[in-house]
Amino acid sequence: MDGTLDYGSPRTISSPSTGTVTWLPAIGAIIKRGHQLYRVDNRPAVVFYGATPLYRRLDTVGMVGPDVRVVADNLRAVGYDIGAQPQVGTLVTPSRADAAQESGGPEESREIGRR
Repeated sequence: MDGTLDYGSPRTISSPSTGTVTWLPAIGAIIKRGHQLYRVDNRPAVVFYGATPLYRRLDTVGMVGPDVRVVADNLRAVGYDIGAQPQVGTLVTPSRADAAQESGGPEESREIGRR
């Protein structure tokens, strides 16, 4: 995608991370998908493209939703082999081992969110 993004007045971007900003790109730099936008405590905040913001931690086996799809699409686009992913709208049922590991309870089914 080529172009210029300009909203007039500068605006504040927020981050779920707290800490010290340790790196910013040069003024006028073009930041693309998979590259760092800034660093907090020397940890990069990487640009992902997508319509759904990352609003929760994605560290549970079997998680589904439009936010999970954004991460999967971006990882694939920058070259990671993320394996087979279910199609949008697919009913996902974690294996009994995954369900027991995550919740200690019975299996549950979840539908993958639509974009």
